[in-house]
Amino acid sequence: MKILALINVGIALLMCSCGIGTYSNPKGSPAALAVIKSTIVGPMLVASEMYTVHSIDGEEIYYGASWSEETKKLLLTPGMHQIRVKVVGRRGMFPHLGHTTLSFIAKPGKTYVVTGRRQGITSQVWIEEKSTREKVSRVASVVLRLPPPRPVIYVPIAQ
Repeated sequence: MKILALINVGIALLMCSCGIGTYSNPKGSPAALAVIKSTIVGPMLVASEMYTVHSIDGEEIYYGASWSEETKKLLLTPGMHQIRVKVVGRRGMFPHLGHTTLSFIAKPGKTYVVTGRRQGITSQVWIEEKSTREKVSRVASVVLRLPPPRPVIYVPIAQ
């Protein structure tokens, strides 16, 4: 019984630690900051393509219980930023994944979108300014692969 209680405490601590060390929106007037958003093509649960902001300047994004990464408001200070993008493309029932890092200069009051176009197992990915659709980063080519299988962990339970 004590082992089960320790396992429950360990799981609770692990769940509480999620989000520690992640990106926090900067403080300031919305007019003095920029916004960057992810793109989801198709319904969320069966999206054919997803271009998700995974980290900003090396700090991971924690989306929490948000059902839509696309609507998550990520604020940026003006200036150069490194955006790590997670790309998901479906081939049949299986999601294929890839990552790339894009750099761009954010300008105050502007909204940017991480987007792309899939061609087979390769996606072309870039960041564009939302209102003009002007590309503000290089176009990166990302090869999508099946994710590795997750290890199965067996936890012995004392009887």
